[in-house]
Amino acid sequence: MQALTTNQRLALINRLHQLVKDKKIIWDPEEDSDYEFFATLEKFTYTLTCRDKDDSYPFSLEVYGREAQRTFDLINTEDESLPELMRTELRDLYMTVKKVTLAYENLTQQLFSELGLEAPPRVEDEKPPL
Repeated sequence: MQALTTNQRLALINRLHQLVKDKKIIWDPEEDSDYEFFATLEKFTYTLTCRDKDDSYPFSLEVYGREAQRTFDLINTEDESLPELMRTELRDLYMTVKKVTLAYENLTQQLFSELGLEAPPRVEDEKPPL
């Protein structure tokens, strides 16, 4: 298993986040789960998980090679040596992946539309109640 430096980990998280925003990477939910996602590219598969299944810490990102064995060390927000910036970036990646993959914004629009209403605008910093 390869170890990534802090800068490499942060660059990986940020790049994955940008690819999601640009719709250049497709994440799928694990079967029967709204808290585990995976994306398979040419050489690697990425898994993104909310361990406690509550959309709150801890989050983890794992990278697997073709042989389905973990290739790089785990990025886990439970790791106390992880810088706060990386914890935040991993959480933000998870939230973006979940929103895009499960099409929550689309569902919200459909909900209000079905009731003959226009969906109220969403405040970006507003967190849905858990």
